[in-house]
Amino acid sequence: MDAGLFYLEATNMQGLLSGMGGGEPQANGQDDQRQTENFLLNGMDIIHNEQTRDNILEALKHGEPTDTVANLAWTVLTKLEQSAEQSGKQLSDNVKMNGGNALIGEIIEVGQLAGVLPEMSEEERALSLQKVVAKYMEREIKAGRINPQELQQAGQQASQKLGLNMKSAQSQLFGGQKEAA
Repeated sequence: MDAGLFYLEATNMQGLLSGMGGGEPQANGQDDQRQTENFLLNGMDIIHNEQTRDNILEALKHGEPTDTVANLAWTVLTKLEQSAEQSGKQLSDNVKMNGGNALIGEIIEVGQLAGVLPEMSEEERALSLQKVVAKYMEREIKAGRINPQELQQAGQQASQKLGLNMKSAQSQLFGGQKEAA
């Protein structure tokens, strides 16, 4: 998968999230841009902070790379969400998707430059992003902010438009295990 296809996949997931109704309100373009810039600056500060970076590098030495990268990106994302909430701000899904995608790339780059993470293909990078999105959706469904039936319908529509094999994607995301109903 080339970088363009990876971006397309991220954009398609972003569309799924923003079309769920009951999700978070979307900011206008200028607010989104400013929020994304702040999100990335704060995320880079977390990733490159000396103590945090050492913890990230240690974590990247263990486990399956797509899982480890996804778990680290999820941790950074939730810290950034909590920080925004404490400041009285709400991040749009666009900011979370675009910023989360960039954070995944930064975590991978830090790990590879330090020699603790093997080279990851675009497919593996996309799988890490999918795993973060799956965690996000699971949390939002549990909180009642995303309707699971709407999510399933939107997913089916997207898979039909893109010609995706959802069983294959589910197998990759959930390691062959059936997802909990």
